[in-house]
Amino acid sequence: MSENKKALIFDTETTGLPNKKYGGSKYGYIVQISWIMIDLSTHKLLKTRDCIIRIPYNIKIPKEASDIHGITNKIMRQKGINIKPVLREIINDMRLSNVVVAHNINFDISFLKIESFRNGLGNIYNTLHIKKYDTMFKGKIIADTYRISPTSGKKVLKVPKLLELHQKLFKTTPLNLHNSLIDIYVCLRCYYKLEYDVDILTINSSFRSSFNELCNPQSNSKLSSPLL
Repeated sequence: MSENKKALIFDTETTGLPNKKYGGSKYGYIVQISWIMIDLSTHKLLKTRDCIIRIPYNIKIPKEASDIHGITNKIMRQKGINIKPVLREIINDMRLSNVVVAHNINFDISFLKIESFRNGLGNIYNTLHIKKYDTMFKGKIIADTYRISPTSGKKVLKVPKLLELHQKLFKTTPLNLHNSLIDIYVCLRCYYKLEYDVDILTINSSFRSSFNELCNPQSNSKLSSPLL
């Protein structure tokens, strides 16, 4: 693995899908953002951040979005913080990282960009020169998941959901996904397996404890590899 290199794994939960046609307030808002920084040589976590974001008072989280990620308007108002310093922090951490990892990374980056413009930070993301790694596309072949084409009616290969990719790689089903903190733990595990053919749970006991506490994976098999 790369010596003295860092990876940043991140995820967002939002008020809905991006609306590229309209932009502005109709584009959607980040309501949770989480990221991990990890040293790729020692496999130690350098930083973990998980932030509930307070959105403008005239904007509401739709029920259908809350039903997915569990963040209601009440939770957001009680626990949410200003997104501007969070954006500065994650952009700076990306600048310090050699690779930025996410599942469907363009979705999350599109929200970082629109929120940066909204909050007076301009095109701060575009000042970065980072390597992007998308576990959704990297895992497409190995996940081997299919959908029915609406035009031909035939089965066609599709990009996997994060849950589907984890199930294929580890034969286990993590719970509580669509919480961005949990998603980054699952995404990091998938990244290590895809990129290095290593299960990080076998080489980082602290990460394994946190992973099992957060995700409570259901499995028909047990890990037998020793922990450090």
